[in-house]
This record gives sequence, structure tokens and C-alpha cells, in this order.
Amino acid sequence: MGTTSQYTPAGQFSSLVPVQYLPIPANGILAPAPNQAFYYMPSHYNLPEVYNWNLTLQHQITPTLVVDAGWVGNQGRNNPYAYNLNQGLPGAGPTAAIENLQFGRTASTTIRAYGANSNYNALQVNATKKWGRGFHVTLAYAFSKWLDTTAEDGGFLNPYNWRQSYGPDGLNSKHILTINHVYELPFGKGQPLLSNGGIASRILGGWQFSGVFRYLSGTPFTVSSPTTNANCASCSVVPEIVGAPQYPGLYGPGQIYLSPSAFAMEPVGTRGNSGRDNVLAPGQTVYDGNVARKFQIKERVRLEFRFEATNATNHPHWGSPSATVGSATFGQITTASNPRQATTAMRLIF
Repeated sequence: MGTTSQYTPAGQFSSLVPVQYLPIPANGILAPAPNQAFYYMPSHYNLPEVYNWNLTLQHQITPTLVVDAGWVGNQGRNNPYAYNLNQGLPGAGPTAAIENLQFGRTASTTIRAYGANSNYNALQVNATKKWGRGFHVTLAYAFSKWLDTTAEDGGFLNPYNWRQSYGPDGLNSKHILTINHVYELPFGKGQPLLSNGGIASRILGGWQFSGVFRYLSGTPFTVSSPTTNANCASCSVVPEIVGAPQYPGLYGPGQIYLSPSAFAMEPVGTRGNSGRDNVLAPGQTVYDGNVARKFQIKERVRLEFRFEATNATNHPHWGSPSATVGSATFGQITTASNPRQATTAMRLIF
């Protein structure tokens, strides 16, 4: 242990406390079983399956412009899931976990198995303008819908009602747009303008501008609720939906991005009727830019100066709003990330 520049031994492996093994009776039953977390895996697993397909059409519109559009999809069957079996029923009380009532166990018993489903469908469009006259650009757009019962190896809002958990995946952005571009100013030696040299050619020639623009629409997330009204042991709870979600769309502390008017505490003795990932976080817009200036010193020697900036416009990437019903900050976004970062570089090529 120690700092990254200096480490000292913390001890010998022989000094570690030996692992205590429980003797297993001949009948295979531990009575009483230790009150610690267990995992349960069924003796028979359904094999996960994924079916993929796509149908794409491509057309060359001009000698330098190619466009393709396609339908891309997949179906997932028997995806992994996991949840705690040792839960109580709503209204039964905070100590009425099923295994606690039967065996005095309060620790979790997590089942890991396969059986959840998913599907993805998207329209994907790509356009490429090949390099010509100092300009190149590509555009990629996806309009997608990704639905599943649970995130990878995740649980359910209600293990007794899987359909309540069926909804958009938390990573799905409905709209994704990406544009890449490179542009060279048409001035200087070998260019259409000012190719014969001169002061103007030296000033305006050798400049290149490139960048990547990305837009992603907001990803979905789930509103949560305190378990006070549900009054159950170790169970997940969601709020009651009482209207359509409204988005005033304001950012920052004290400003409402998601209105709380559509959500209420779950009725007494229930888990709530809200679904999974049924509201949206803010989207993201970012442009990464690059400016390069090339100086031809000799025939085989070139000096290149570059200035690069990630998130060049310094557009904030807002976090998800607070989403616990009854919280004083419900619907407010108080975090942002990804500030602009810039670097410079110089390279000599010979």
C-alpha cells in the first residue's frame, strides 16, 4: 500500500484469516442456513439467441455523392436477468420478506437466469461526398427504437409483472446525427486561386478546417418513488402516473426541466403503475473542431500547426434531472459535464 510512486508490503498472504467452509450435511440441507447473500441459478438455462437483419439500398447520385438508406433490426431472446427473490409483498410490512417469514432470512437471494426479450429497429441513412475541390463530408443519421424488458443482467420493476418493465432501453437515443467534414481553402500553390504565389497566397494558402458534429436525442430513465406507501421488504417501487409527462425544459438549480405534475406517490399497499424508462433526459449537441495550417518550407519539408478543440462551442452536457417523487428538487437538473478542451500541436514532416 502507499502512493503510486512508492509501495510497501501490507503483509503476507499467510497472515490472512482463513476462509471458513461450512460442512454440508449428508441430506444437503443447511439448517439453519447462514443469513448471508446467496445467488440462485436454475439447473436448466435457456440459451440466449439474437436474430439480425438489414435491408439497405444505395444510390450514386453524382460521381462524388453516394447515399444509402436501410432498415436495420434485431431480436434478442432469452436475455439474462437477475432480481432478489427475497422480497415482501406490498402492504405486508418492512420485515415481511418471503424467506424471512419462512426461514428467518433477511439477506438477499438473487436469481440469475435467462428469459428476457429485446428488440431493435432503426432507419439508418448515410451520405458521403467524396474528396473533391478541397471538400469532403459524410453524414450519418439513425432513427431508432430499442425496447427490452430489462437492461443487461438487470432486474424488474415488479418481478410478478414483467410487462410493467417492458419499455425503451436506457441507452437508446431516438435520433442520432453525425456529420464529419474536411475543407481546404482554395488558395495557394496547386489550388484554383492564387496559385502563382504572392503575399496573399502565403497568407491564405495552406489552411484546412475539419470537424465532427454530433447530436443525440435524450436517453430515457425511470422515475422512482419512496417505499413508504408500498410498505414492503426489499421491493422496488415506482410512482403512480396521473398525467402525461410535461417538459418545461429549463436547466440549472431551481429550474424545472421535468414537471412533477404527472407523478404521485404510489397508492398505499401497491408498487405503483409507472413504467420503466418512460421519461427523457436532455439530448447532447457537440462539435469537435480542428484548424490546421501547413507551411511548405522545402520540397520535402513541411511544418504543420494544429489547433483542436473538443466541444468547441462549449455547449453544456446536462445531466438527468432529479427523479424521486416528493423530493424538493424533483425535475431539476443540477449537473453538467464535458466543458470545452483545447490543444495545440506542431509537427515537422520531412
